[in-house]
Amino acid sequence: MKLFMAIPLSSTNFSLQYSGSFSKMDVKKLNSFIEAGEHQRIKSGTLQSATFNINVNSGHASGKLRLAYNDLTVAVLNEETGSEKGFFNRILSLFGKVFIIRGTNMLDKNGSMKIGEISHTKKPGEHFFHFIWFALKSGVGDVVGFPSDVNSDN
Repeated sequence: MKLFMAIPLSSTNFSLQYSGSFSKMDVKKLNSFIEAGEHQRIKSGTLQSATFNINVNSGHASGKLRLAYNDLTVAVLNEETGSEKGFFNRILSLFGKVFIIRGTNMLDKNGSMKIGEISHTKKPGEHFFHFIWFALKSGVGDVVGFPSDVNSDN
């Protein structure tokens, strides 16, 4: 992972820029972040590459995420037990696989792919690194098809 940040020291309105990239990896390695916050478990998938560019103006992040991956499957977890084995969790996982989750996002025969739109506004009390992650996550959700939540504007 590479991350570059430009943070104006004299900014009084929470403005900055950041960009970065990820190289090839097994996306199951992200489960320590995903399981706790999203109540989902990545079952399989390979990230080929990711690049993002985010501008923050007065606490609102916007930008683009280019995310190339394949073979993504996700299971919904029970919020109380953390298990994916319950009947309701299996139905939700199947529904997500069939109707919501984009399992692959690679260049098509025309050389195009889904580009994620980043949109997140800082919430009162939201810490700096949470804000940075939630802004990037909004673009991931746009590409992959994860539903937006209270931490996202999407």
